[in-house]
Amino acid sequence: MRKSLFLILGLALAVMVNAGTREDFKANYKQAANNYYAYPDQNLPALTAAPEGYTPFYIDHYGRHGSRWLIDPKQYSSTVAILSKADSVGKLSARGKAALATLKEVDAASYKRLGELSDIGAEQHQRIATRMYKNYPEVFDGDADIVRSLVKQGMSDADICQHLGIDAETELRYKQLTGIVELFRKVNYSVSWSSDGDEKDGDDAVKPARS
Repeated sequence: MRKSLFLILGLALAVMVNAGTREDFKANYKQAANNYYAYPDQNLPALTAAPEGYTPFYIDHYGRHGSRWLIDPKQYSSTVAILSKADSVGKLSARGKAALATLKEVDAASYKRLGELSDIGAEQHQRIATRMYKNYPEVFDGDADIVRSLVKQGMSDADICQHLGIDAETELRYKQLTGIVELFRKVNYSVSWSSDGDEKDGDDAVKPARS
């Protein structure tokens, strides 16, 4: 009797969990990818503020790879082979044929890229750095000197952002922190700012761009 009760309760729990899982998949089918699902990093919960009287001064981040290409070529080719066989005997629907065409493109694109960080993976790491800066700007304010050094070395804004893993607005703020207008010389930086030569005082006048 007791075993039967446990069995019934176990089955009921499994049904409830399965129903919840199906609803999750309906809301976002990508979650069906299990551990291949690119973890969400948007709309995250707010962080706990530092205790009163304390100021953040250091961040230590240890991370594994982000989203990457699969490491076994068979994980691409075997799926293509199965669907190709089904297509050869007329068993694929229009949607199946579209999926096969996409998988063939992915299989070809994976050549010599197995295990490499994907574009999404690179963005994930960059967004981690961006969140660190936005959540704890006190830790990074000293890095404005690095941006100033790179600018004076002739590095472009795009290269600086790529080199440091920061976005355009962050680089702009670093420039502002230095208090040196000359960092904006000859820069068409963003839709938010423009740099116009001012021959009267010999410096560039930085001002918001007209909308």
